[in-house]
Amino acid sequence: KGWLGVGCGLLLGGLSIGALRPTNTWDIYTYLPLGIVAVAYTFLVYYEPGERGLSFWQGLSKNTRKILVALAAVLGLALLSLLLYQPFATWYAQAYSKVMLWKGSHTSITAYLTHWGLFLFLLVSWMVWETRDWLATTPLSALRKLQPHRAWIYTALAALLLAVAGLVFLGVRIAWVVLPLAAWAGVLLLRPGMPDTKRFILFLVGTALTLTLMVEVIVLVGDIGRMNTVFKFYLQAWTLLSISAAAALGWLLLALPAWSPRWRLAWQVVLTALVAGAALFTVMGSMAKVKDRMAPQASHTLDGMAYMQYAGY
Repeated sequence: KGWLGVGCGLLLGGLSIGALRPTNTWDIYTYLPLGIVAVAYTFLVYYEPGERGLSFWQGLSKNTRKILVALAAVLGLALLSLLLYQPFATWYAQAYSKVMLWKGSHTSITAYLTHWGLFLFLLVSWMVWETRDWLATTPLSALRKLQPHRAWIYTALAALLLAVAGLVFLGVRIAWVVLPLAAWAGVLLLRPGMPDTKRFILFLVGTALTLTLMVEVIVLVGDIGRMNTVFKFYLQAWTLLSISAAAALGWLLLALPAWSPRWRLAWQVVLTALVAGAALFTVMGSMAKVKDRMAPQASHTLDGMAYMQYAGY
């Protein structure tokens, strides 16, 4: 409770996040920033500065004190995550330490939707429902509040269109899917009165989509093609999108009774087909793995060295 609880929480967070460095170094580059955002948001939104303290502290405005405490907490989490595992970092030699622009082939829309289609269907369905609910509960007169910010809104839209056009021109065709979805999630984050759980899920969605786009643009120097870059960061995106899609499915199931019967049936049919298609991977992937033999002519045996009589390198 109080500052003791905050200290213990930061220590546990630093211990948990820092452990990613020796277990799977690639993960810390995603989960440490996520932890920092979570800590900063918590202090900026929920922390209430007390009335007691040094005179210079009391002379600061309430918002300034909240920002300073949030910065201190973020710095504490980052330092603990790194310092607690400094002996490992001192003796660890990382094979990949530089990045460069990727100039090879890019993921096609078909391959992207094959990989992420089930998650995206659930998330887009939920975001459509949230957007519909937002528009239905917001009077048209509320749009007047956006008048002073028109220049910023138009600038953001122009930047989004230019980014999509530029990436598509470079061969990153998934950009026209990923960037609008990420921007949509960002806009929904701004909905007034939205629970923190939904804001968190939307943030995870945007982060995951950004990761899938990042591997189309940059690659680690020394990688075999971009195999490890895609493999490692897609694992992180898979974790974030699977959690987000599960939460979205729960909220959608609660909202289904309010849908029209036709829309509800159509959605259920598509979801069933996608789940059935995704479930085929367990069977078909296992069969493909069994057939993927280093030496096809080798006998089937429990002797793990038998293939050495046939294989060549």
